Amino acid sequence: MFKIFLTILTLILLTSGILEAIENGEENSNATNLHEMVYFTVVTLSTVGYGDVVPDTELGRLVVMMLIMTTIVLIPQQTNELIRLMGMQSVYARALFKANSEVPHIIVTGHVGVPALKNFCAELFHPDHGNQDKNAVILQ
Repeated sequence: MFKIFLTILTLILLTSGILEAIENGEENSNATNLHEMVYFTVVTLSTVGYGDVVPDTELGRLVVMMLIMTTIVLIPQQTNELIRLMGMQSVYARALFKANSEVPHIIVTGHVGVPALKNFCAELFHPDHGNQDKNAVILQ
């Protein structure tokens, strides 16, 4: 989601800066400022297109066409990737997990005191649990 946000923000700011430079570089065009170009870019990307601010130059219009084509390609691509990644976190995806019985292990994380660690190890390796090979990893 963050990647989509950054892509849109980059497209808006980059295109606005390019349009502002192009539109102010021409002698016969109306002077614009960066705020107007950011407004124009947001309105264009949101497909509202009010028409109150438009590029006057041919090069400016070409930049807008490139922005629209780039957006049509990039945003759906990244949205599909986001949907794919969100699908991997499904509760039903756990059915794909296969436990490896050859290497049983337990990972303990956090701040574990010595008394708690002694109790944990006594219970984990207690004879009542059979002679199973167990590995414990403790991260503090």
